[in-house]
Amino acid sequence: MKTREISGSTLINQVVLAHPETLPVFHRHGMDSCCGGALPLEKVAQVHEVDLGKLLSELQEAVARKAKSL
Repeated sequence: MKTREISGSTLINQVVLAHPETLPVFHRHGMDSCCGGALPLEKVAQVHEVDLGKLLSELQEAVARKAKSL
């Protein structure tokens, strides 16, 4: 999964599997892949009262940082 493929309909577990470097982003917002992992990002963002655009941006930044370090 490429970063541009991370969208509101992407499941947390899909993101974590493809990009484990995003785990700190999810943890910072109180999201986990255990209980909410099978939910789409837009639903999880809503439940945790996090702006979806902000969450997607943070996830993409985490992936980009990892790519630059390789």
